[in-house]
This record gives sequence, structure tokens and C-alpha cells, in this order.
Amino acid sequence: MDEIQEDLDASHALAGLLGTIPVLCMGLFAPVAGYLSARLGTRRAMTIGLALIGVFGVLRAIVPSAWLVVLLTWPVGIGMGLGNALAPLAVRETLPERPATGTGVYTTGIQIGSTVSAALAVPLAAALGGWRGALIALSLVACGIATSNHAVRERQGRRGKSAGGRTCGSPPRSRIAHAVAIPQATSESAISAPRQPPSAAARGTASAAETVEPIWMPVV
Repeated sequence: MDEIQEDLDASHALAGLLGTIPVLCMGLFAPVAGYLSARLGTRRAMTIGLALIGVFGVLRAIVPSAWLVVLLTWPVGIGMGLGNALAPLAVRETLPERPATGTGVYTTGIQIGSTVSAALAVPLAAALGGWRGALIALSLVACGIATSNHAVRERQGRRGKSAGGRTCGSPPRSRIAHAVAIPQATSESAISAPRQPPSAAARGTASAAETVEPIWMPVV
């Protein structure tokens, strides 16, 4: 942060906004994540969140002004808020019979990704000429994940059409599903069992609820 302040000639208050804005966006835009999931499908909504993080992360690294960096932090924070709220919905759709297992997998991935990103940030800055190079590298990773996520969704969509069914991640068509998705997305961590009667395999599985760190905080 000291290097960023010195490079941009920014005050402590202005630099503090770089960490405050994403946290604020996580609370403000969690309900929007549920709406996007209901309208567009969870996978497509997550792709939008990842694209916001990656594209505007790169733009933040190349603009010269401190105020422009702060301004471009807002769409990055929106993407983080969307992704953090959509991850539980993605787990619920992918592993409806094993929510605890799915939650364990994605929370472990979050922790590993956060640790690796934090550990690589300083070496990347040293190797790539400063904080701008490190930010571009981390943002390009987000862009790559968004691209692969979109490709997976398109492939699933073609398979779903050939099978005549609805693919995972496509918008739920039930009004009840819409009503459940929106309030559920306001939590960063809670995964509960489906409201419909559980199957025999799911009766023995407890609902998982874990508080996790923001998914893409190292990108900030």
C-alpha cells in the first residue's frame, strides 16, 4: 500500500478507500447477485462477476490518477460482491444432495487461492516492475477464469439442448426458486438443504454454514 500511495501521490484517506470499497460492495450488491442468478443463471452471473474483477483490475493498473484507481475499484468490488454471494448458489445447484461437501470444497479453494495470491503478490511486483505489474497479472488470472467459466457454460448449454433438459446454472423457472435465490445470496457463507423433502442420501447430511474470507480480496 505504501508503494501505491507513493506512486499515485495519494493521501492515507484516499488509499484507505481501496480496501473499504470492495467490502462495502459485498454488502450492497449481494441481493443483486440473487436477482442475476434468477434472471441469467448462476454460472453466467458468476462469469459477469469474474469479468468485472479481471477487466477493471487491469484498467486500475494502467490509469495514472489516484482518483481513477479509486473509481475503477467500484466495479471490481461489485464483481467481488456478486461472486461471494453466488458461490453458495453454485454449490447448491451443482451438489444439491451434498451441500456440506460442496461447501467444503469451495471454501478450501477460497483459502488456498487467497493464500497463494497473497504470497505471490510481492514477488510478482518485484519481477514485473511494481504493483501495477502484479495487479495486471492477478487480474488476467480472473479474466482467464471468466473465459473458461463461460466456455464450460456454453458446452453445458449445448449438452442440455441435445438432452432436452435444463442445464446446471441456467435460470430457475419456478417462482419459488426465484424467491429462495435472492435472500440466500445475501449471505456470504450459508448453504442450507433444499426446501423440498430431502432424499435418503441427503437426510444424513447436515446443512453447512461457514464464514469465509472474501473470494477475490487479494486482487484488491
